[in-house]
Amino acid sequence: RDHGVHDALLSRVYKALWQQGLNVNEPAVLMFLARGLGLDETAFAAALEDPAYQARVVPFDDVANSQGVYGVPTFWIDGERYTEQPYRVLREALARVAESKKAGPVYEGLNFPLPRSDRPGVIMNMVATIDGKIVTGDRNEPVQDLGSARDHATMRYLQTLADAVLVGAGNVRATPKMWYPKHLIRLVATQSGEVPTCGRFFTDAPDRAYVVGAKTMKAPADTQTLVFGADETDWRAVLQHLRTELGVQHLLLEGGSELNASLLNLGVVDEIFMTLAPKVKLGKEVPTLAGGDALPRDELQNYTLVQHQAVEDEVFLRYRRKDA
Repeated sequence: RDHGVHDALLSRVYKALWQQGLNVNEPAVLMFLARGLGLDETAFAAALEDPAYQARVVPFDDVANSQGVYGVPTFWIDGERYTEQPYRVLREALARVAESKKAGPVYEGLNFPLPRSDRPGVIMNMVATIDGKIVTGDRNEPVQDLGSARDHATMRYLQTLADAVLVGAGNVRATPKMWYPKHLIRLVATQSGEVPTCGRFFTDAPDRAYVVGAKTMKAPADTQTLVFGADETDWRAVLQHLRTELGVQHLLLEGGSELNASLLNLGVVDEIFMTLAPKVKLGKEVPTLAGGDALPRDELQNYTLVQHQAVEDEVFLRYRRKDA
């Protein structure tokens, strides 16, 4: 890097590793690859062994692991991880992305009721299987394969209409490449404060990213925080802060199950957009659209079906809280 030839050398190293199968851990191989680049060979050989350079070496494993990379080659396609997959699988994933570019959102020209003065309007958007499950693998895996390209396009459209988005820490941990439109304030809810800050959720717009929780959480030192509540997050206080201090009029809620339950339990979810995917998952412990404690029979919440549309095998539903 000091001599301005690091890009050229790295290019040779990659070709030697992947095309020629050379062992690039060997100093002799690196010496061979560096020939002709204008480096002093004697000084380069010494630098490979000199501990003085070790402080300038960035450890690969820690940085990669923090972003969900545990093997090579790893590809991220539309936020989903593909590690050591055959070309067929990669082609299919790229084809789905290309198809999603063609598919438009189901809804057009949506208008939401004016927000209240004390909190934003809260709009939940989820996709679930026929049996109500919101994951295809386990809780720690991305779910890009649950909805179709049409569902993904609809999700992106709803994001453009909101001022802020709220997700659970599990979503951020499972999908390090999760991204949002730059204008959105992005909030991640956590009890422990253990949230990876190296993913796009934070790095795309660090001035708009917040960790939300109670006083008991231990949030990363390099993040903005919203702390409300002693042992449990005081969501009413959070919502009031978003509305009065950050100017959020419409908040998009994207799960997971327990976070959805917390806001539903308070009766602050004004609209629910739900995509019913033509799949069955099963499983007693598999998360559904909302977990939490069950409501008594006389406290069931009622919603009105505002819009519905079937597109191929999926059904898109829009509900509005009756008293919203």
